[in-house]
Amino acid sequence: MILSICDMPETLSVLRIIQIVITIIKIVVPILLIVSAMIELVRAVTNSELNKISKPIVNKIIAAILIFLIPTFVKIIANIAGNNGEYENCLGNITVETINNAYNNREEELVKKAEETNSLTDYNNGINNLISIKDQNKKAEYQQRLNEVKKKIDEENESKRNTNNRIITDYIMFLGDSRTSAYDYYSKEMGMDLTKDKIIARSGTSYDSYFKEHLAEALQELKTSNKTYNVTVNYGVNGLQDKGNFCSDYLNFVKQMGDNNFYIVSVTPVNDSVSPYARNSKITQFNDYMLNECLPKLKEANRNVYYCDVYNKIPLKDWMKYVDSSGFHFNGSGYKFIYESIKECTQ
Repeated sequence: MILSICDMPETLSVLRIIQIVITIIKIVVPILLIVSAMIELVRAVTNSELNKISKPIVNKIIAAILIFLIPTFVKIIANIAGNNGEYENCLGNITVETINNAYNNREEELVKKAEETNSLTDYNNGINNLISIKDQNKKAEYQQRLNEVKKKIDEENESKRNTNNRIITDYIMFLGDSRTSAYDYYSKEMGMDLTKDKIIARSGTSYDSYFKEHLAEALQELKTSNKTYNVTVNYGVNGLQDKGNFCSDYLNFVKQMGDNNFYIVSVTPVNDSVSPYARNSKITQFNDYMLNECLPKLKEANRNVYYCDVYNKIPLKDWMKYVDSSGFHFNGSGYKFIYESIKECTQ
């Protein structure tokens, strides 16, 4: 059964192209077949061979009729499939206006949800869909409503920040994989001051490779140094399936870290069309687990545990200017943006 075709603008756009192609085929192809049959008929009459070409001509006429009736056959099949005429109604009434209305309806739903939840994720979903809105007046209206949502989100976050009883320190310890070790590589080029930072990171780090060694090294630093750290962990892109294992080791870590702050940093996006294995759908699942399931467990063990949502700091489409040709890593500006976003979380 075909569900909600008229509510899906992408599907409507594809159906409109199909509609145009079918219209061209059902007109042009029968004409060509009929013209070809007439040419053969004239040639046969001229050469007194009429009895030899009657069957080919009949076949071409039948083919022309069948091709002309293709849309009718498709409608019959769709009706038999039991879609209550939805396919026929959509395919018969698709226009640019219909498609634009479908995008408008989707945006209205996204904006309403953002207004109800005051969620940064829902806000970004609304922002990402704005590019599809062609009516500039409606686009401005949706943008204004989303601006109000963002204002409320910022006010709520600022209120939480002001009342948060976290340990104040300027020292940051960055734990992670190649996406974290790149801070050091780009620090001079991008003007990133790492003077008060300690980086424990290695390319290719996953749950099964180097991760446990990193935590052990960090704990040793915390126990032997006279500094108080904001410990930030940015793992997962090389092991999105290991979210439960990461969380278990984080729990053991925060129980031993003493009076330091601990930040789970969200895994940042990839370019789905180029990335060799990680996908944004899996990344958001990983991040949601860390925020909604792992974080509460860690806070029960140590109140100085926080979540730093860098992924949703800007819309997904804006991340693409930072992702390099690998689809997986970032350019210098991207790493600087992530580095500064994490520092902002710790302030």
